[in-house]
Amino acid sequence: ATAVGLAPNHLVWSRTNQAIILNWDPPHAGTVTQYQVWRATGVITATNLPVKIFSTNQTVPPTTYSDRTAQNNVLYQYFVTATVSAKQSGPSNIVNATK
Repeated sequence: ATAVGLAPNHLVWSRTNQAIILNWDPPHAGTVTQYQVWRATGVITATNLPVKIFSTNQTVPPTTYSDRTAQNNVLYQYFVTATVSAKQSGPSNIVNATK
């Protein structure tokens, strides 16, 4: 896929006792057909790469995700990418989150 640079915007997080909740805004242009949520345990480095933990498969993809697999007292880094007009976007901003 070719990166189009139209990444999701303003990724923020909150937590509950059960999950880390992520919310973001869609890209400013294009039609989003899918979002992908990526997570790394600890800080992202060349040897600690993020993995995709969720992909939307809905006609109107949601701009929120609840990570119910997050463990207590563990640092995670998250970002979101999008499929926009059949092309892969760049990443959103990265957030650090703990539950």
